[in-house]
Amino acid sequence: MQGYPNPGEYTDRFKQEIHYITSKKGNKLLVYEQYTYAKNCSSRTRITWTCSSRCSRRCNAQVALTSDGELLILNGEHSHPPPVFYVNDRGAYVRISDKRLSMNRVFEDETIYDDFEHSKC
Repeated sequence: MQGYPNPGEYTDRFKQEIHYITSKKGNKLLVYEQYTYAKNCSSRTRITWTCSSRCSRRCNAQVALTSDGELLILNGEHSHPPPVFYVNDRGAYVRISDKRLSMNRVFEDETIYDDFEHSKC
């Protein structure tokens, strides 16, 4: 019988690996170390991603992925804590708002991932 991985091990691995999720509007977001990044610009050699809270929280954190898949941290300093997510029964990522988190309440009918449409501030 194959055992299931320790949830702590999965959480640690999730924090270190690069993942992609899709916003409600269909935008692709990169997730790294629990922070979300929106695609900013791309060239033949790399794609630059900026923190999805760039406008709302004036965060200047930025990463890039090379064409070889190597992650480059251009600015790793965030001006805020990482967003908190859980995966609902449908397998969708649901962002838990700061208000709900402070109230220690989560509702199943919360909207699936806030719209993080990347735009100029």
